[in-house]
Amino acid sequence: MRWSNIQPPKPNTPLTEMRVGTTQIDLNTKLQFIGLTWGADDSVVTMGWAAIAEVLVVRSAQVLPLDGLALQFAGLSRLELAFQGREPGALEYFELQDDPEPTLLFYFEGGTIRLAAHECRGDLLFESDEEAEPGSEPEPPLQ
Repeated sequence: MRWSNIQPPKPNTPLTEMRVGTTQIDLNTKLQFIGLTWGADDSVVTMGWAAIAEVLVVRSAQVLPLDGLALQFAGLSRLELAFQGREPGALEYFELQDDPEPTLLFYFEGGTIRLAAHECRGDLLFESDEEAEPGSEPEPPLQ
């Protein structure tokens, strides 16, 4: 798996924190998983996370509160969801495994999500992104 704007997690190690850009984020206590969205191409899926506790990020010489995180998986080769009859609870941990290809497993209270893809990109989300200056372009989606 190729990583874009994410520090690759150490294989076979249960983790709760992920480094996106220069920001270390605890997915267990600071963010909550809110859903999966398919892209226009069925080989792209985005995993959405919303901030549930304050995370301050220095961006363009300003300190901004983080609103969320988008993990985009392109070239999806595996997606498995297994939940016990209801939406997932809090993230317990995630882990990178070779299963048989590099696969991210997210373990939630009451279920799991297993993803394998050619590329994984992390994007920090800020309220100010919605109020972007005219002419500023967000990064294009992964192809």
